[in-house]
Order: sequence, then C-alpha cells, then structure tokens
Amino acid sequence: MLSIPVDDRGLAYGDGLWETIAVKDGILLLLDEHLARLELGSQILRIRGLDLMALKQELEEYCKDTERGVLKLIVTRGSSQRGYNPAGLTTPRIIIQLHPAPDYPRSYYEQGITLGLVAGIRLAYQPYLTGLKHLNRLEQVLGRAECEAHWQEGLMMDHQHYVIEGTMSNVFIYTQEQVLITPYLSGSGIEGIMRGQVLKLAQQLGIECRTDLLRVQDILSARSVFVTNSVIGLWPVREFKQQSYVIADTIHTLQQQLKPYCL
Repeated sequence: MLSIPVDDRGLAYGDGLWETIAVKDGILLLLDEHLARLELGSQILRIRGLDLMALKQELEEYCKDTERGVLKLIVTRGSSQRGYNPAGLTTPRIIIQLHPAPDYPRSYYEQGITLGLVAGIRLAYQPYLTGLKHLNRLEQVLGRAECEAHWQEGLMMDHQHYVIEGTMSNVFIYTQEQVLITPYLSGSGIEGIMRGQVLKLAQQLGIECRTDLLRVQDILSARSVFVTNSVIGLWPVREFKQQSYVIADTIHTLQQQLKPYCL
C-alpha cells in the first residue's frame, strides 16, 4: 500500500507536477518529451533537487517487464511544516504508480466519440501556469463529473468563453478549408504531449496547421474534430451538440502516423 506523509505539500497545496505515460512492450512512449515538460514545470514552480537522469533510469527499470500499461508519475515539493512558504525545500517526493492500460472500445478510434460542452465550470486565467501539468486539477475533476454520464469527453472553456481543451484531452478542428487548428493556450490549459506530436506531424506532412482562439461556433462549423492525449492517442469526434462530423482522410493519416506513440 502506498503511504504518503500527511505533511506532503502535494497533498496539502497541490504543490507539484504529474505526468501520465503510456507503456508498451517495456518502453515508456515519448518519455523524453514527458520529462522535458516535467523539467520545465519544475523550473517554473522552482521545485529543486530533481535528478531527471536518475529518474529516467528508475522509470525505465520499473517498466521494463510491462507489456501494456499506464505509468503515473507525481513529483511534489516534498514535506514541510504548516504554511505556504516553500523556502529551503530541496528534497522533492517522487511517486510512481503503474496501472493497467484502459480498455476503450475500438469504436472510439474508428467511428469516433460523442463530445459535449461542460457548462458548470470555467477554466481559470493564470498565464504563469499555462501549459503545465500541475497538481491543481479540481476544474478537470468537476468537468469530468459533469460529462461522464452523457459523453465520452467534454469541452472546457475559459472565462471569455473560448474553447481551451477537453476535460482530459486537447482538441483539434479540421476546417472546411482543410486547415488544422488547436486552441491557442495563453491563460489556461495543458500543452499535451500528444498535442505536440500532432503539431509536429502536421508540419512534416505539409498539413496547414496553427493555434488560434476558438469558440463553440468554430467547433460546430468544422469539417472534422478530434481529441488527443498520451493514453487515448487520437479519438475522432462523431457528434457535438447534434452536429455530426466526417472523419477526414487527414485524420486517418494522423492516426496511422501516431500509432508508434500510442497503446
């Protein structure tokens, strides 16, 4: 049984970072990209004492016999006395959990999912933390609870009603003009590892692609829509607010190109 001290700052304040990494045939997929985001996050949060080289070796050893699974890595600032001040803390706590790979229906990949709109909560504006996968995830918890009974994924907006991301994913639209667009993340949202892979692949394949401000109407008027994360890979969207979508050939091409990085 995993035991965490009650004075851990991740528990007390959400003071830390996390990564979810797909594992296939003993290989942690896109591990370097995950560790690069973790390093950036630790620099921004000023979490000191994290040895990424040693951590990489530990993770690879931990997963070497795993055929198919999902590793959750949590790094907190460690333990401290009561109070917000993190001064002097140089011993982060590393928590590693290995879970079975989720058994999602093949139809999610092949025919697509139903997407909804989270109405009960907005993502807070905080440019300093934008892009990071920090431990403060109450917005996503509440968003996920709202959409769970109705859709496979739900879109979340910010206070200006711009679409930012899904509750557990990044979102892309493929326009009628054959342009791939994902929300511009300036004040909220996570820069997903799979999002980064799609942007890189689009450039390599000669697909016009950009980040931009998106509203719900942009989602409704798109030719195709899909969502991504490091565990699901790429799920096309079949329906959103009674609007049906085709799965463009470009989306199938991206799915094929992403296969080496997906479970």
